[in-house]
Amino acid sequence: MRWPWRRDEPEEVKQREEGAERIITVGKELESEAVGLDQVDVVRGWMRELTPDCDGQVYVHRSWGTLVAIADGRPPVSVTFVDGEHVWYPVPLGPVSDHEPLTWDQVERVMIHALTSPERPNWLRWVRLV
Repeated sequence: MRWPWRRDEPEEVKQREEGAERIITVGKELESEAVGLDQVDVVRGWMRELTPDCDGQVYVHRSWGTLVAIADGRPPVSVTFVDGEHVWYPVPLGPVSDHEPLTWDQVERVMIHALTSPERPNWLRWVRLV
């Protein structure tokens, strides 16, 4: 798979691969579905199905990186951001620790923002993980 933020790939590949993707486990099988950036209602529906007790991920692939919301059977649903060099996780702005999880509304908001904005979400603080 080619990732849209790779600097060594032509611009047309980066543009072609922007979009959203959902991967979920159903029984012992993985199911995957992908849509374009204009499918906000579809992605919002995927996000609402991504409860802490399910096993799945929703990705938003953009030219500036990929955000992924992860539900792995344990609350809370987490978000990470990969920019091609580092992995980041978001924390709310304000007097909170670097380990304060986002609320469910913030998780949905950051994913929809990534889907609809030409720039990565900047209304929260990004902490470098790796």
